[in-house]
Amino acid sequence: MLVSWVLGMGVSKPTEMTIRDLLQEELQKRGVTVVPEFSVSTPTGVLKPDILLKNGAPYVVETKLDDEAKLFRRCS
Repeated sequence: MLVSWVLGMGVSKPTEMTIRDLLQEELQKRGVTVVPEFSVSTPTGVLKPDILLKNGAPYVVETKLDDEAKLFRRCS
């Protein structure tokens, strides 16, 4: 569903970055505060999620395309 939307936006081959950018743009249009590419220090290292959303509560977003998501599920 998301890929169909991205293709409809004129993107010929969606990548993680194009989807992230389009999602970020759409959420900002809807009034959501978006903090792109931030980092958080943790006891186990530094995490670098794609987006932090602030809309009443903070939401962390990490975009993954199908093959990357399948690999991530296999590794976790």
